[in-house]
Amino acid sequence: MKIIKLKHQILTLLIISIFFSCSNDDDSRGNNDSSLQITSITPMLGQEGDQITITVNKSIEEATLFFNDVKAAIISMDATNRNNTTTITTNIPQGAKTGKIKIMANQEEAQSDTDFTVKETPLSELLSITPMTGKPGDEITIIIKKNLSEIPKVLFGTKTASIASYKESIENGIVTITLIVNVPSEATNSIIYIKSNDDKELFKSQEVFTIVRT
Repeated sequence: MKIIKLKHQILTLLIISIFFSCSNDDDSRGNNDSSLQITSITPMLGQEGDQITITVNKSIEEATLFFNDVKAAIISMDATNRNNTTTITTNIPQGAKTGKIKIMANQEEAQSDTDFTVKETPLSELLSITPMTGKPGDEITIIIKKNLSEIPKVLFGTKTASIASYKESIENGIVTITLIVNVPSEATNSIIYIKSNDDKELFKSQEVFTIVRT
């Protein structure tokens, strides 16, 4: 009887062991089959053109990314086999607003748990005027961050400069204008003004342009 009872105990332990082993296997398979998730976003705020890093919990090769329904261009994707994750680098697209970040990959879709904050970007900005000294006829380069609907006027004080070239470029969704103008022959030491064709002031230099006489 003792032998029968011992065999019964051993059989019971064996059944329990098999049950827990199968349960662990199921858990393991469940983790491997987990749905696509965004695990981190760095940083969690920025303005148009800023670079953002997003990590997801799966190894993926292609994806589509949105900032609150505005599509973003993907700069790079780095899949890591060791921990089965992918790091995505992107820039905040033009027109993006505060809201969820959404990613679509491998016929799956995931979005951030919290809103990504898009800071307001100045509508326009005078980036640089170089050089700030020169003689009449010299070329001066003016760089503006703004999508202008017309070629503006440039004045050295009250004297209008001739425009040698006008170029628009787009980088990371931001429009930049490069103006090259010639210093007017009658210009004196003065502030440089950039105006619309109806004489509305758009920008002005923070310092006086200095005329060099030869």
